[in-house]
Amino acid sequence: MSAKLWQARAIGPANRWLLRFLPKELPEGDDLRRGLVTAAVACLFLAIAPLYALIGVVFEQPPLAYHGLALLTLIGCSGGLVLLKKGRIRTACWLLMSVGTFATAYTAFREGASGQAAGNMVLPVVMAALMLGW
Repeated sequence: MSAKLWQARAIGPANRWLLRFLPKELPEGDDLRRGLVTAAVACLFLAIAPLYALIGVVFEQPPLAYHGLALLTLIGCSGGLVLLKKGRIRTACWLLMSVGTFATAYTAFREGASGQAAGNMVLPVVMAALMLGW
């Protein structure tokens, strides 16, 4: 089996798909891991934000501010993917973590300590650990 074919199989189909969001000159080591995780988080929330807004309109009728948070998430994730493609991996990580922290903190402060959003404060911490290596 050729080395190139072996590498393609070893990285897996999901990571091969995520590589399209990284620059052509691939980073190595921790930067590659950080870039792949950042791309995965950005793609996930890029898909979830509009679905959340749509489902919210149909079932919950949330305050308008929550739709603003969904829009902020869309913009932040799109910006993160653009930064990744330009090779600015750490900046993309910080952007996603900042947007995630703001959105989660806003909903936690709005709903109070008993709301579900207060429990979601762990999400930006996990994102920071995965993307920034904390």
